[in-house]
Amino acid sequence: MSCVGSRSILVGNSLHWFIFGTQTGILKLDLDTRSLAVVEVPPDAHSSHHGLYLSTLGGGLGFIVVSDDFVAQLWVRTTDFDGVAGWMPAQAIELNKLLPLRPGEWTNLQTVLGVAGDENVIFVSTSGGVFMVHLESLQFKKIFESNPFAECTTSTIHPFTSFFTAGNNMNVQG
Repeated sequence: MSCVGSRSILVGNSLHWFIFGTQTGILKLDLDTRSLAVVEVPPDAHSSHHGLYLSTLGGGLGFIVVSDDFVAQLWVRTTDFDGVAGWMPAQAIELNKLLPLRPGEWTNLQTVLGVAGDENVIFVSTSGGVFMVHLESLQFKKIFESNPFAECTTSTIHPFTSFFTAGNNMNVQG
């Protein structure tokens, strides 16, 4: 029995979702060939985690795993000289040291609420508020002084970076 994650990410012409079951992997739908494949994820990358999130932070397919000690570890998909694909740990960010929280505020950390992979931004919910953290510059901004998500452990932020509004193509004849 497997469960497909609700968040997807587009890399090139392929959509990707986490798939959870006896093993964790990434389901890949190639939109050109209309074929499905499962990309294996190293089990040691997510053995003890507080959240798994697909990302394009490394320039291609990747994921972020947040550990129980609040370290956000980026994993990127690489290909060696022989064309063999694999995973490599990249940037690690100690969120508990980065954010300006008083002692004890991490004890009520809810979760990572969302990731905007193309923008390199992660949203973190704590009892001290909700923070937006830019993962490349390590700059952060408190976006909520209190935590409006504190009562719900399944809350999610869906970051939108742009909207498209179609022009007025209506021909009005009088």
